[in-house]
Amino acid sequence: MSLDLDALERLAAAATPGPWRIAGTATIRAGRDSYITGVYWQNREANAAFIAASREAVPELITALRASQAENARLAAELARLTAAPEGEVVAWRIEFTLG
Repeated sequence: MSLDLDALERLAAAATPGPWRIAGTATIRAGRDSYITGVYWQNREANAAFIAASREAVPELITALRASQAENARLAAELARLTAAPEGEVVAWRIEFTLG
C-alpha cells in the first residue's frame, strides 16, 4: 500500500482544528461549540475514540514517517558510498563507528 502523504496532509489541514474530544458516548466535538460528527454504528464508542484521536495523531504520524523516510534515504546513500569505497576505507569506518 502506498500512502499519499501530501493528500493526507491536505485533508488534515482542511479539517476542523483539534484537539477533538468525545462528548457523551459517541459525539465528537472540537472545543465547546463545534460539533464534528456523531458515530452511530456498531462499536461506536471505540470508533468515536479512534476518530477523535486521529485528528492529532495523523499530522504527527505524517511528520514522523517523513523523518523516517529521510533518515532511510540518508542511510541508504551512506551504505552505497561505503560499499563503493575501497576496502580499507570501509574497515576504518567500521572501527571508528564501533569505537566512536
